[in-house]
Formats: sequence, C-alpha cells, structure tokens
Amino acid sequence: MVCNANLVMILTEFPLTQILPRYCLIRTRDYDELLYYWKGWHDAVGPTVKEQYPISVRLSNKAAILNGYADMGAYWRKDYDSETFQEDMQSLLEQLKPMYEQLHAYVRHKLANFYGDDKVDRHEPIPAHLLGKFRQIL
Repeated sequence: MVCNANLVMILTEFPLTQILPRYCLIRTRDYDELLYYWKGWHDAVGPTVKEQYPISVRLSNKAAILNGYADMGAYWRKDYDSETFQEDMQSLLEQLKPMYEQLHAYVRHKLANFYGDDKVDRHEPIPAHLLGKFRQIL
C-alpha cells in the first residue's frame, strides 16, 4: 500500500490534488483508512481555511467594487442577460432537486451495500470521507 501515517504530516505543504487522489483515494476503499486521511486533512487544513476565507471574501468584494460592481456575486452574474437570473436559478434548482435526490439515494444505497449499513445509513447523508474530493467538503 502506498499510503501511510506520515502522509497526513505533509498535507499543508503540497496541493492535495497532487497527493491524496493519486496515492490514497484511488488505491484504497477501506472505510477506516479513508476516514483517517479525511480527518487528518480536515484537522490540518480546516482551521487555516476558516481564518483565511473571510479575508478572501473581503478582498474579492473590494476588487469587484473597484471594478464597478456591488460585490463579487454581482460580478459573477454580470454575463447573464436575464433580469430574473436568481429566480431562474431557483426554479432550475427546484426542477433538478428530485433527480439529485434520486442520484444521491442510489449512490448512498451502493455505498451501504459495499461498506454495510453500520457504516452508511441508508436514510442519512453520505459520509463525507467516502466522496473522494476533500476540498469540496470544507
């Protein structure tokens, strides 16, 4: 096995996309090992990101304001011609939600079959460490 306990020590020194997916997540499906690496990454990176995120939001909003927009959200929406963009997106979300819920239930069912009902509850959210992309979980 390529993964080892020392990997967690270097998580903050290298991009996760270069370390974890190639060396751990693709090569193991062990529930406890995935949880160990997810928790190590989350504990190492989470506090840093939590402190830096508000700074990033402030700087992004400041840049957007200097460029004539109300905030970064307004800048992101600038390329959409619809005056009802937010309402359109809400409507789209409501239309897609049933399909998303069915897809989520299917994945949860398959994971419960693989790991067992004691690890993946068929009526609860999928455990984050089984999804594979740590940066999406923050």
